[in-house]
Amino acid sequence: PFLLSRISSVYPKLALDVRVKRNAYMVDMVKSQEVDLVVTTNQPHSLDCLNLRTSPTHWYCAAEYVLQRGEPVPLVLLDDPSPFRDTVLETRNAAGIPGRLAYVASTLPAVRAAVKAGLGVTARPVEMMSPDLRVLGAADGLPPLPDTEYLLCRDPNSQNELAMV
Repeated sequence: PFLLSRISSVYPKLALDVRVKRNAYMVDMVKSQEVDLVVTTNQPHSLDCLNLRTSPTHWYCAAEYVLQRGEPVPLVLLDDPSPFRDTVLETRNAAGIPGRLAYVASTLPAVRAAVKAGLGVTARPVEMMSPDLRVLGAADGLPPLPDTEYLLCRDPNSQNELAMV
């Protein structure tokens, strides 16, 4: 919301048409010229991208949740395609930590609801933090996660002058 407000104030005559989609679909939207720019957390190789900011990524569980040591970590993840899902699984596998897919959702609100209900653990950027969640880490036997980059991307072949700025 802050970024959209800032863009609107700096460019008052700019018409913003916002779409909220999964990363995999946004590249297609840019390539088909349905949109000129996308904000994403996944670096599309075919687009020119500018890093807007970087945020820490954490493991989260419900505030009262107890992660059982020695048991496979119950993961709450988005379904494919999902860069976060891939990152979580790759990081966990590289650390040799057993896990299981306890809950797979097609939307982020469903992931949040499952985590808040105590069904398992997820990984998201720090912006997901809320009072009803708790951050997990090395003390809980979980490996550090790579930071999340928020990228503004455009098609390098676009002729839209505003998208080139």
